[in-house]
Amino acid sequence: MVPSEERLQRNYFQKPFVENFQWRTKNPYVSIKESNLLADVAECMRYLPQGALVLEVGCGEGSNLALLRKRGVEQKMYGIDLSYERVGFCCLKVKDLIGVTMSATHLAFKGETFDMVFFRDLLHHVGSLKRKVLEECLRVLKKGGVLYFLEANGRNPGFFLQALTIKAERGLFLSHKKNIEELLSPFGGYELTMHEPSNFFRVLFHYGVGFPTLASWKMCTFLCDLATKTAEKIIPHTLWAYIGLKMVK
Repeated sequence: MVPSEERLQRNYFQKPFVENFQWRTKNPYVSIKESNLLADVAECMRYLPQGALVLEVGCGEGSNLALLRKRGVEQKMYGIDLSYERVGFCCLKVKDLIGVTMSATHLAFKGETFDMVFFRDLLHHVGSLKRKVLEECLRVLKKGGVLYFLEANGRNPGFFLQALTIKAERGLFLSHKKNIEELLSPFGGYELTMHEPSNFFRVLFHYGVGFPTLASWKMCTFLCDLATKTAEKIIPHTLWAYIGLKMVK
């Protein structure tokens, strides 16, 4: 990543994050959707051996890890992120977490340390270093361990609009199924799934641009659920919001 791009991303992730954590983990509707999005991650962890170690790369303020704990995940978890402030907050909010400040492109762990490595919404922020990130994740993953990641789909209308309006999110233009499959082709077999047919609720209930209090209105959430069920039937999978990828080393 060129220095200007790196500065752009670092500045972007200096924005306030406490509200984002509260929104993802406490909002009565969004928190359920966020938890559901992580269901496959939690399922993978359920089959890990006793004493397994799990690493989230780019843990941010800890929303994913906190929601996994709520889903009953008990493994010892590590979280790494470039932001010292976010890692510190994450350690306060997530039970039994070891948080470390470091780069996703240079993981300061020995090879084959973790039974599972996962990340979310990371690759479209690292520019030309995507392959390096994947190589590092696989390096620290044990033989037979699981790599799982979720990436926003830039072909989804909501995320396409986000890329248009936020410079630091422009990597979403290249974040889609075909490019991810090409990126993964040298690394062996994998399972790819699509998630969240409609993400309109993320705008409607957003704490910054939407109306988060509407998530407490049963009629509003009922209509959102109805819209999601309809979207499942009529929207092509290539336009769904998230791409999930599972790979066994």
